[in-house]
Amino acid sequence: MQQDRIEALAEAIYDASLDPTGWPQAMALVRDSFETGAACLYSLDYARRRMRPIEVGDIAPRFRASFEASFYTDDNPSARSPALHRPGIVRTDQRLDDYFRDAGVLQRSRYYHEWLQPQDFAHSMGVTPLAGDGIVFNLSLLRSAAVGPFRAEEVRRFERLQPHLRRALRTAQRLETLTVEGGATAAALDRLSQGVIFVSGRGRVLHCNAVAEALLRWGSGLALRGGRLTAIDPAAQQGLAQLLRRAQELTSDGASDGPRS
Repeated sequence: MQQDRIEALAEAIYDASLDPTGWPQAMALVRDSFETGAACLYSLDYARRRMRPIEVGDIAPRFRASFEASFYTDDNPSARSPALHRPGIVRTDQRLDDYFRDAGVLQRSRYYHEWLQPQDFAHSMGVTPLAGDGIVFNLSLLRSAAVGPFRAEEVRRFERLQPHLRRALRTAQRLETLTVEGGATAAALDRLSQGVIFVSGRGRVLHCNAVAEALLRWGSGLALRGGRLTAIDPAAQQGLAQLLRRAQELTSDGASDGPRS
């Protein structure tokens, strides 16, 4: 059951990486899966003291506007813990306390009193799936005191989700480069002369461009069956399965259902 939930979340995240209008739905699924009041995806530029929202629809406009002034303060431990903002490290209230060896360090900060507490956010869990060039991308889950701290099982499940998010953000960055060069994301992919198919580690097709769609329709060696990429020739199917397994083994994070292309 938990594996199915992670796969559903991962699929929504990969869809959003190809079509940014899908981020609200993806974050809504994350929010509901972890029983949070807010699931926020955004980037931070510490040098310029800026926040760029990707999807923060759970936050009221006035708090979006005041975030930078409350977050980038000298007493905010969340802004003074670079070791916890390395890619792949899951942050929780307890881990922040342990890092500073100071119980309740966040609850005494201006950020907590001005920004978190007025929204009834008492507990948080976050991760930095991607960082580079002075920019960190964060996914933060915020919940009320009534719901309680994030449990160990939730932390483990969150850890399994973040490699998918890292891959999705990398895909989004690459496609954004194509988009800047001209045209929407889907159109940019369709301009490629090669067929591009994004598939999960288990062969589920997540997206394909126009050339790839034509190849699948023509039955040129590959076919789409039950939503999965398969080879028409049984012998070739074995080779395709081996390629997918090999691609999965080569990923540094070892997540079970990331996209391949």
